[in-house]
Amino acid sequence: QNRPHMVWASKGDTAPSSAIKIEDGFIRSRGLGAELIPPLSLVCDKSGIYYDPTQPSDLETLLATGPALRSDQIDRARDLIKHLIENDVSKYNLGGSVTNLPDGYKILAPGQVENDASIKLGCPDIATNLELLRQTRAAHPDATVIYKPHPDVVADLRQGHIADADLRGLADFVLPHADISTLLTQVDAVHTLTSLTGFEALLRGCDVTVYGQPFYSGWGLTRDRAAPIHRRGRLLDLET
Repeated sequence: QNRPHMVWASKGDTAPSSAIKIEDGFIRSRGLGAELIPPLSLVCDKSGIYYDPTQPSDLETLLATGPALRSDQIDRARDLIKHLIENDVSKYNLGGSVTNLPDGYKILAPGQVENDASIKLGCPDIATNLELLRQTRAAHPDATVIYKPHPDVVADLRQGHIADADLRGLADFVLPHADISTLLTQVDAVHTLTSLTGFEALLRGCDVTVYGQPFYSGWGLTRDRAAPIHRRGRLLDLET
């Protein structure tokens, strides 16, 4: 009887203020949520939710004010990162083809679901996949730009498709079925709105530019193009 309410984060406005908000975890599944594949992990948050930068979340508060990690905790984080990389673990773990890309500076621009809450809440300036590609191409006119549409969009389940005609001159390669873990080993940088792919890229040593305000921006790890969030600013290492 005294157990707290738990509510999906997107429905949090209709829940009691004491409700715990839940959302898919960062390692989600071997399939798509839009195809009703159950998640392998969940995020639980008492104060907000990680994808909403308009208010504090438990994760943001921990990153901003939490105590410094002990050396054994840092070692544990490094071991976890190593395990994820060695086993090619990503958010959806869909597998896919491997593509040989040309030499030279290569940028991956991962597409997103454009009506997703992380876009609505965390993109104050640009909020579409097409504009992401335009900004990326303008910043790096001579780079090889690889666009990977979001799996939910490829499956025609969510919003965010870009017409082939609009992609011309912006993306050198469009790879809807490439394995994301493999792609991240082949590119030099990732440009993204708020995608978790940006965080996965940081784990793999890529340079990351963000045009929105994902949970991993504002800590000195990314090149941030959106307005800073005043609650952030503490400089963190990847492991901490």
